[in-house]
Amino acid sequence: MRIGIDARNFCNSQKNAFADFIKALSKTDKQNSFNIYCNWFEKINVENFKIIDSSNYLNFFWEQVLFLSRLKKDNNDVVISFEETFPVWYKNRYYQIVNDLEQVLYPNLRNSKFLKKYSYLYRKKSNLKNAKKIICYHEKTKVDINEKLN
Repeated sequence: MRIGIDARNFCNSQKNAFADFIKALSKTDKQNSFNIYCNWFEKINVENFKIIDSSNYLNFFWEQVLFLSRLKKDNNDVVISFEETFPVWYKNRYYQIVNDLEQVLYPNLRNSKFLKKYSYLYRKKSNLKNAKKIICYHEKTKVDINEKLN
């Protein structure tokens, strides 16, 4: 099985947590092959892991077009996404890992422009609705998702 792990911003903001996750995953799962979409990562010498540089897929247009075509080209069986936004038109199976819904419930109105704010909210809600499973860190986030998307 080919599994994609989308950690484009997560691997930069949570370097230690992501490195621990990859090390634990490489020790426990030897059967599957992994495509890791990441901007930064120290080189690992594990045969079933492939690091794919995704520094070009950070803004809205490139994420929705180029990253989507890269995901389709890689033909992953499942994608695990740590990112807040994901290509809206990706229809294959993916799991969304959500840390919190602070930007959705309490958007920063001073720093966000109209189009940017509503496009972000649309992408976030669409990704949560299209995900096969939503994995939350906190019970409060689970309740918030149920209230917001019900």
